[in-house]
Amino acid sequence: MSTTLTDSGQLACGTLSSSAMLLSLQPVFNLKTAAMSNNPAHPLRQFFREMLAYAQTARLAEGAKFPYAQVRAIPIELYRGMLPNLAAVAPAQAASFWGFATALRSLAEDPSNPYAGEKSKAALVGGCAAALPANVFERLMIAQQVNKLTLREAVVAKGFMRGLPMTTLREILFTSALFGAGDTLSSQVAWGAGAGALSALPDTVKTVQQGELHTKTSAYQVTKSLLTNPARRIDFLVGAGIRSGLVASAIVTMNLYRQHIPKYLPQSFHQSETT
Repeated sequence: MSTTLTDSGQLACGTLSSSAMLLSLQPVFNLKTAAMSNNPAHPLRQFFREMLAYAQTARLAEGAKFPYAQVRAIPIELYRGMLPNLAAVAPAQAASFWGFATALRSLAEDPSNPYAGEKSKAALVGGCAAALPANVFERLMIAQQVNKLTLREAVVAKGFMRGLPMTTLREILFTSALFGAGDTLSSQVAWGAGAGALSALPDTVKTVQQGELHTKTSAYQVTKSLLTNPARRIDFLVGAGIRSGLVASAIVTMNLYRQHIPKYLPQSFHQSETT
């Protein structure tokens, strides 16, 4: 006999794995958003400018005023938008886990030992299932981070479908890496870093689109700006580097949790299959 998770078990495993991952990586999410947002007024960008200015002033004159206020605000800024992000990641990954498992049962000759092609098709389904909840709540999170809005103000701003095609592409790449990577740490890091690099462009485009309140820049226009504007290219490369490391960390962390969490789920979340 071999034990697998029921649909409810897949939803629970996806929710718990992604939530545990997010608690430790939310500051990196926010640093990535600051790099990709193209907004000079972003609080984290202001902090780094203030620190750079202090360092330059301190070298030239004694008694330079250290920016204590900005430093005290950093913990808040690093975790700003945590609730919308948690609301986005948990249901999105729950949908991804469920979509992948459901598709695998339908597509694979042997779901317990699927071929690479069968995994790829199932990852496509899982990524598409994750895209909508991820897009809605990431719009709320990014609107808060970039424009310093309250959650209520971000809800009133709407625009929940902004960037959905780019989010869908990103989620497909992430799901492919999550379920395609092997059990070794090196494999998971390599798959995660690769998925992070490949999804950097769609993630940057949707981040810019979701940070806009009064304008609606097309994906083509954002991409063109990234390729032709030297300053934006630097932002993109910085954000891509952060994202590559972030996705690699997320893949490793979530694989660790998804291997162990099923042991602690109630028996009703498990089903037995005769092999």
